[in-house]
Amino acid sequence: MIALALLGLGVALLIAARLRYQQGRRPPRRPISPTAPVRPRSTRSPGRDDVPHALYRYPHATRPGSIYYGISNDPDARHARHARDPRARWWFSRSTGVMVIVAWFPNRTEAMAAESRAIRTAALAGEDIANDHHNPNRRIRRAAR
Repeated sequence: MIALALLGLGVALLIAARLRYQQGRRPPRRPISPTAPVRPRSTRSPGRDDVPHALYRYPHATRPGSIYYGISNDPDARHARHARDPRARWWFSRSTGVMVIVAWFPNRTEAMAAESRAIRTAALAGEDIANDHHNPNRRIRRAAR
């Protein structure tokens, strides 16, 4: 009789634990209908050349100069992505964490050209730039990591 009561108690505890576990999980996904509109995976618009883009930089926290340069048509959203991106954590933690808008450009093409110039100029001046693209020192830095 005692064994049966303990078994019943054990089953009840397992059911309660399962319910608590399921409450903390996301609800099950609904099946997607074939006629549902396709939502883009990202709000980024890499091909948008018809909207203004900002050239921005992140100042280095412990020495003069910048650690990262970039462009975006939505700097606030881009800043948030940098802050939570695990691949950017190594350089973001060495920056002041403040995005500084350098200039706005009428389209993405002009902003990309300005970004390339800014990265090359800073790298050739001896700044430790985290950008891999447009950086003439990137092979040296990658080997040192």
